[in-house]
Amino acid sequence: MKLENMNNAYANKKCTNNIYINNRYTIEVTRKKIKNMYLRVKDTDGTLSVSAPYGMSDTEIRKFVESKSDWIEQTTREMLNVRQLKEQEPVMAPFMEREMRRRLKM
Repeated sequence: MKLENMNNAYANKKCTNNIYINNRYTIEVTRKKIKNMYLRVKDTDGTLSVSAPYGMSDTEIRKFVESKSDWIEQTTREMLNVRQLKEQEPVMAPFMEREMRRRLKM
């Protein structure tokens, strides 16, 4: 199928599937009507997401993700650190904050 016909056939549809790379990464691949590939690390759970053009093969996507492995490792490490810091911060209810402000004023 020509790329022209493929773009017309999938004009309003997104195709999503998973690609596995060496038991190291599971990537959620969404094919869209776009020109470039985009890689994201989701902050909610650290999963990898790639948006790719319709005509892009799985092999090309794998090569792209493998070329960005340093960035992926750094970003996931930073996200883990931020998540751990958020868990360590004490959470105050609004009424507790008012009490703390009163004590500080005195």
